Amino acid sequence: MESHPLNSPWTLYYQKQNLGDAKNEDYASSIHKIGKFDSVEDFWSYYSHLKRPNEINENIEFHIFRNDIRGMWEDEENRSGGKWILFLKKEFSPQLWEKSVLSLIGELIHEDVLGAVIAIREDTDILSFWTRHGRNQGDQSLIVVADSISKALDLPISTQLKFKQHLDTSNRDQQRRLFTYTVGQHANNQRSKRGKQSQNKQQKSKT
Repeated sequence: MESHPLNSPWTLYYQKQNLGDAKNEDYASSIHKIGKFDSVEDFWSYYSHLKRPNEINENIEFHIFRNDIRGMWEDEENRSGGKWILFLKKEFSPQLWEKSVLSLIGELIHEDVLGAVIAIREDTDILSFWTRHGRNQGDQSLIVVADSISKALDLPISTQLKFKQHLDTSNRDQQRRLFTYTVGQHANNQRSKRGKQSQNKQQKSKT
């Protein structure tokens, strides 16, 4: 049977999350590799056997990352980055998780995104997209990545994503560092800025 290769290899993991404080080595050992794949066919051979988020009643996480990257901020590829966080109502989790996975392996999301994690919780699930770079690249770079996520998932206007720098994990003053992206609002702001810049250029050329 003909194989359909992906642009890069990806790895699926699962994790039974301990919601209490855990040491780094305990956290690392709780992440289990499901399988690595580099073709559409191999992806479905793993993914089709996984339970969907709405079929799970315990604190489980599913991870998907490029190559052998792991869902830990201590991973060298993740260390300088952060994650975009989206809180999901339970009924939307299966569709948005599958969209996320397919968009990642199909390269429909910005290349700065290294992977995604869905954390299945009792009331609200948490979907996060892990990035190679963080706020050190400037807020505009963050917005470009968030735009690509919102378009790939077809998120409704006014949906909010929050960005958290990984290094903030060891810092108690985390909330102050969160950057919020609102679907629709930032795109309109950027168009407005470009319009003003264009008007300024036209006015300067007239003078």
